Amino acid sequence: MKKYSLLIMVCIIIFLSACSKSEKEKIYAVDIKNAETFEYQKSEKLAEKIKMNHYVIELPKGGCAGPFCIYGTTLYYSIDYIDYLSDQTGEEKVPLFEEKYNTQIRSFDLESQEGQLIYQYKKERCIQISYMFCTGKKLVWSDNDLETINEKWSINEIELDSGLVSENVYYSDESPIEKMRIMNNICTTYQMNGDNTVIYMENIKTEETVGISVESEVSVPLCNGEICIWASGYEAQDRNIIYIYDISQQTIEKLEVTNAFSYALVKDLILVKQEEGICCYDIKSKEYINLIPKEEAECGYTMQGLENNSYAKKYWNDEKLDFFHFSYCK
Repeated sequence: MKKYSLLIMVCIIIFLSACSKSEKEKIYAVDIKNAETFEYQKSEKLAEKIKMNHYVIELPKGGCAGPFCIYGTTLYYSIDYIDYLSDQTGEEKVPLFEEKYNTQIRSFDLESQEGQLIYQYKKERCIQISYMFCTGKKLVWSDNDLETINEKWSINEIELDSGLVSENVYYSDESPIEKMRIMNNICTTYQMNGDNTVIYMENIKTEETVGISVESEVSVPLCNGEICIWASGYEAQDRNIIYIYDISQQTIEKLEVTNAFSYALVKDLILVKQEEGICCYDIKSKEYINLIPKEEAECGYTMQGLENNSYAKKYWNDEKLDFFHFSYCK
């Protein structure tokens, strides 16, 4: 029997059972109608609290960057040739699939600027990777074979020291790790039942769970162990409010934004990709700054890192992985 990482198995169990009640679980009812609204003042000094780096990684001809993540100073990313081998117009002649077009997973040291191939599929067609994260010892990702009848998602992992790969750790109709976020050893997921949603925040090390029940739809909850945030609606055009729940104080407030496409946490800072660009909000000082203005924010969405970091990939940069990396200034 294969031995899989405790982290993956814990995440799968959380997703499937939605954190079934236990002695270590506490669920609190939160009335979002009582959420207090604060006015945030624009402050250029806020730039001193967040570090922003811009990286551009060259890709092979025809390669397109898929999901990626950063752990420490190492970038892990995927490359596929799905678009390159597809005729989008019906008029172009595209290359036939060859072994070299199999989806790759690579690493790149952001300090030494050296990269290497970690893993490459051995299939007869391109495989789509949808999500990726690194624990430091293992790299975990979900993928989907677009040409299979059932189009099942699977979870895979690779031990970074030995290079040992465990494929198909788990199969599902949807990718379970896309519906959860892991940060600072807190695994956050949610279960919706009509207009009611319960957000579960489980400490992977202690197995203690805190849950909050809200009478609302919830989109992409994130928790760093101190606060939990989530959006008001599922579609970007409906995401005009981000709720902020203080776990220890059991208080709720709301942040008014404009069409929040995505968001992430970096300690007590909230990064929001919205209509104005990528903005950073300090929930303690009630200040904000526009880090990347609208005309320069050609980014799809902000992605949450396992540590106190986040990243945002630029759109439409062929044969390059062009992204921003955000971290907390110590």
